[in-house]
Amino acid sequence: MARFDINNLPDHEEDIDFSDIEERYQLSFEEGFDNVVVVDNIPLVDETKEEKLIQFLRKIFKNVGEIRENHFVMPKAVNEKGKLMSKGYCPNLIYYN
Repeated sequence: MARFDINNLPDHEEDIDFSDIEERYQLSFEEGFDNVVVVDNIPLVDETKEEKLIQFLRKIFKNVGEIRENHFVMPKAVNEKGKLMSKGYCPNLIYYN
């Protein structure tokens, strides 16, 4: 892998060689990608209301496809009051038709 040299940068983005990165993180098309929907601006809820919010989101997306079991990811963080809350988005709402 080439080392980064701030004094020797390419003039254009097209001149950058990404082959080492592409090789390292290559994904075959046979593996493919599932359909992924990223849902933003969902309500911030604590653990007691999380299941109710998940059921509501499932209801909204039922006409799009079925959300696979155990594929519903809702990132959480501790707020300033020390309570574990959702962050307001779901990055991996995976479904299939």
